[in-house]
Amino acid sequence: MSDDADVIIVGAGLAGLSCAATLASAGLRAIIVERDGRVGGRVRTDTVDGFALDHGFQVLLPAYPEAKRAFDYGSLGLGMFTRGALVALDGKLARVGDPWSNPMSALSLGWLRVFGVGDALKLAKLRARARSYAGSLGTSTRDELANRGFSSATIRRFFEPFYGGVLLDASLAAPAEMLYFTFKMFSEAGAAVPTGGMQRLGEQLAAGLDAETLRLNTPAARVGSGEVELADGGTLRARHVVLATDMTTAAKLTGGTVADHGWSATETLYFDAVTAPTQDAVLVLDGDGKGPLLHACVISNAAPGYAPSGRHLVSVTPRQIGLAEKDARAHLRRWFGAEVDQWQLIDRIVVSQGLPKGPFTPDTSLPTDAGVVVCGDHLATRSINGALASGRHAAESLLD
Repeated sequence: MSDDADVIIVGAGLAGLSCAATLASAGLRAIIVERDGRVGGRVRTDTVDGFALDHGFQVLLPAYPEAKRAFDYGSLGLGMFTRGALVALDGKLARVGDPWSNPMSALSLGWLRVFGVGDALKLAKLRARARSYAGSLGTSTRDELANRGFSSATIRRFFEPFYGGVLLDASLAAPAEMLYFTFKMFSEAGAAVPTGGMQRLGEQLAAGLDAETLRLNTPAARVGSGEVELADGGTLRARHVVLATDMTTAAKLTGGTVADHGWSATETLYFDAVTAPTQDAVLVLDGDGKGPLLHACVISNAAPGYAPSGRHLVSVTPRQIGLAEKDARAHLRRWFGAEVDQWQLIDRIVVSQGLPKGPFTPDTSLPTDAGVVVCGDHLATRSINGALASGRHAAESLLD
């Protein structure tokens, strides 16, 4: 019996799409089976009444080396966020600019209020270390910041609300390697979102594949050497099989060969505002550390396509899942005033599988004893870059 393709890929997230694109560029035919009805995996966007609602506060860091390789930024219509942040302290918003793109911002009162002179200098040293860092630390983000001499006040005012959102863990227990990797990426080119939502990333990758490559609404029941059994009873055969699903699904389909370290979850509340509470696309951080929110942002200020004309989309990330709307509004009112009462809640999106937990792993893929190659961000830096890199490495391992 002839093979259905050279490679069967299970999962049409960014890792699976990256793997397929790499194989296609080498002239190999791949088939991707995906249980969902759309591509992108956890990088997805819902459209509600003209608003683009990403699943979680997700951003693309244009400095990601794999993203520069994989995406056509011009076609994505990237909207950039303002470099820096507004930090809420004692009922007032202190602006902290990015001194590397705007050196004069380091002289602002906001810098002194948030960091003070001593920790501002430590931040410059942290950036220098991040730009040249390579290796393994084995410590948490919080411990590394303390080891670098940052005060508990600075960690509370800036790192907890900012990196609590990036790493989906305000306790900052994530590996310190992720701190350095993301700090470098943010400092080089900031953050952006595509026009129309983050799902555009997966859609752009899928658009570059042959029409026969992608089979949506096709869940896999079992994977093995050279074949994939489908939930409908069918079987696909190929010389190689790549498992590019999420970590939990990969653990189940490989009988525990892949470790499931658990997930960091997140929730996002989306509000429709007639008037934007900030004039730019700046992240507003809870520097007091006393309220139920980590941060908020007028995401449509970065990319107007996120909201209908004349409206504004405010993305709000709470510290804990399940925050009551009235409590979120009360906290937002301290930042933006009574206008918050006029906002309409569009939706709240809970993402139970936000980022994989577990030890830091360099971007790689995993060949198993069953003859299946596994890839995904759980085997890489927990990021868009990691998913893309792991998928590419899986393809290259087969080509080798």
